Amino acid sequence: MLEFLARRITRLVFSLLGLTIILFALTRLTPVDPVRFALGPQATAAQVAAMRQQYGLDRPLVVQYLSYLGNALHGDLGLTLQGQRSVSADLANYLPNTLELVFAALILGFVAGLPLGIIAAVRPRGAVDAVVQLISTLGVAIPSFWLGVILQLVFAVNLRWLPLAGVLEPSDTPPPAITHMVTLDALLTGHWATAAASLQHLILPAVVLSLQPLAMVAAMTRTSMLEVTRLEYVRVARAKGLPARHVVLRYVLRNAWLPIVSILGLNVGWLLGGTFLVETVFGWTGIGYYGINASMSFDFPAILGTTLVIGVVFALTNAVVDVLYGVIDPRIRQAA
Repeated sequence: MLEFLARRITRLVFSLLGLTIILFALTRLTPVDPVRFALGPQATAAQVAAMRQQYGLDRPLVVQYLSYLGNALHGDLGLTLQGQRSVSADLANYLPNTLELVFAALILGFVAGLPLGIIAAVRPRGAVDAVVQLISTLGVAIPSFWLGVILQLVFAVNLRWLPLAGVLEPSDTPPPAITHMVTLDALLTGHWATAAASLQHLILPAVVLSLQPLAMVAAMTRTSMLEVTRLEYVRVARAKGLPARHVVLRYVLRNAWLPIVSILGLNVGWLLGGTFLVETVFGWTGIGYYGINASMSFDFPAILGTTLVIGVVFALTNAVVDVLYGVIDPRIRQAA
């Protein structure tokens, strides 16, 4: 097991190194001059040169990259061009809100998608199976920003059941920061009114964001279980007269977990990328909201920091999924 973990950690290190190289090169190859854009058209050549020197943009690209990499390893992602704030501090403030939204969407997608997939696999080619396949198709096809606007119009504007946007109302007092996730911190500190208000704000964006993992988990559970159902040991278990529920849960679902775990791990990365539009629609002050504002102002340090954090989370999630593979199926540890 230790050798298996060592190989996964080595792959993770090289993946993250390659990610930093690609992201750094992309931000430097763009035709837009971020310094000129930040200072505005009235800036003099001396002001532009001074700011380029301040951010190290007058040095060779290799020197810039090595300097950025060294600083990043110490948690320093530079300063924003707009306002010269610490990118690391900004991301530390915005990322917990995004993680709270992603975890809520992932839990909703899993809790709803898994039973739908099981029911569809137990009764294939039936009415329930057709509904599950329709949900799977719509979940992937419907644009999240469009669904978000529709839900806002229905539940926030017309019915007034839920808040329109934001993490909390301006009049609400945030709970003491423990995890920096508002809902979780409010529950941990016993601020029940704040927790209820936060959950109300969380419902609509989490539902919109959960539709894709719900669809993919349902489809993957159905497909994986149908493949396992055809295997000989399942037919033998049924021939022995074991209860159908026992066969489904112990023999079929248990051996269909690997693809389901894989799709859950991939969805973490996809959800982080999908938060950009959802957070903008719902005014959710997370890393996607921060990244959109940085992109509109061509704030390259903020753009690079945002993309790097998302890439790191995605890479770490894939590494965790690989380890879970080895835990679920020991044969993978031996073959890897």
